[in-house]
Amino acid sequence: MKLYFQLQLANLKSRTMYPVNFFIGILSIFLVGAIPILNAWIIVEKFDNISGWSFGELILLISIWRVSFGLFSMFFGQVWNIDNIIRLGNLDRYLIRPASTLLQLFASNLGISGFGDLLAGICGFVIFGLSNYLSLSDWIIITMASICGTFIMVSIFLIVATFAFWVLKVNSLRSIISKFNHLFYPYPLSIYNVAIQILLTFIIPFAFVNFYPAQIFIDHKENLLFSFGNSIIYLSPVVCILFFSIAVLFWNFGLKYYTSTGS
Repeated sequence: MKLYFQLQLANLKSRTMYPVNFFIGILSIFLVGAIPILNAWIIVEKFDNISGWSFGELILLISIWRVSFGLFSMFFGQVWNIDNIIRLGNLDRYLIRPASTLLQLFASNLGISGFGDLLAGICGFVIFGLSNYLSLSDWIIITMASICGTFIMVSIFLIVATFAFWVLKVNSLRSIISKFNHLFYPYPLSIYNVAIQILLTFIIPFAFVNFYPAQIFIDHKENLLFSFGNSIIYLSPVVCILFFSIAVLFWNFGLKYYTSTGS
């Protein structure tokens, strides 16, 4: 881990060599991150709530996802390029070094766009906190939920990327999964039909990134899938550990089938 942070520090220094470009990039993503909040406000102003969720509650839902996605983009965004690295035979340079291949891949780039998402999410947390009393333990839970959400995203996209060992290009599949990740997060899962709820809970578990953790602070448990009650809202850490373990095991399995281009 020390090596990882050293490499990311070097990446940060290289990114800030052009400070104007760096901060404009952060600001632009911050403004993009504020658009779902604005959309939620417009809808709530017209219809009063979305499936019983108030504007403040939607801010929490959106903010957990924004922080999770911001951390994902900052520190693990290189997962988007793994299929290109494999297809071009550039994985060789990581395999010959005496360090974890995945650690090297993740540390090879720092996504500045993630700073904007992270900032937008933190601002959302502050807004929610100003209108709702949050204890220190509540802030710890929100932080842990965001970290778990980050690793759930990493796990899902790493599993997708690993298929590149056999099919070389996974951009179409990655694009579909990414659409699911971006399309459904701003609104409560309960407004969608049962098929979508099952998909995002059990197959591509993006619902554990923000929807279920948000229920810890919001009393809309009557709308939970199959009336699981309170238990499912606390399962994000379990899903995180389970899927990340599966993703790493699948990656290590895929490595056995890697062949260099020879170029």
